Amino acid sequence: MVHDEDALWAFITKAVTRDELKDFTSIEDFMQYHQTGSIPFGAYEQYRTLEGISWLGTKERYPTLLSMMKVNGELIEIRAEVSEARYVKHDKDRNIVRDERGDAIMLTPEEAAAKGLCSHQFSIAAFNERGQPVGWASDEFGTDGIWVAEEYQNKGIGSELLYTFRRFYPPKRRMGQMTYSGCKLAEAYYRRLEKEKGLG
Repeated sequence: MVHDEDALWAFITKAVTRDELKDFTSIEDFMQYHQTGSIPFGAYEQYRTLEGISWLGTKERYPTLLSMMKVNGELIEIRAEVSEARYVKHDKDRNIVRDERGDAIMLTPEEAAAKGLCSHQFSIAAFNERGQPVGWASDEFGTDGIWVAEEYQNKGIGSELLYTFRRFYPPKRRMGQMTYSGCKLAEAYYRRLEKEKGLG
């Protein structure tokens, strides 16, 4: 997708980390709200290696550079693919509204905005200096999906991906089901927000 860079950056610069901690008195409260279930160890085994996440593609697929970070002397780029979000219309009974051909009818941008839905959807990927994807963040059916290849884990990349990704969504959006590593990542995110507020 070719972006109107001025319009895109106007949107991104409005997407700041909101006060996600105001309704939580502890990390336990925060986790109880955000963790909606558990994912067993090994569920994402296919994404363990750089080869396993090579399907993410190249930097050209993620044309917007969001940030850069140094990891053991290597420059890591956090980049985004941004597109307009589309939402299916539902009736009062939560059934999908369909046209005469049976195709799902989509909400208009105005209808989506009235429901407080995000106007854009984001896929974010981290790339190493060789241009290989080393991790990503994406919307997983309304929750946060974060993964980092094994050799780049425990270096702050997952934390940066989660922090960056959540800038674009309402603070009350739940993170969702988590692996053990996902729980640790969410806890690190909470501590980062605490530190920003001067609480940590």
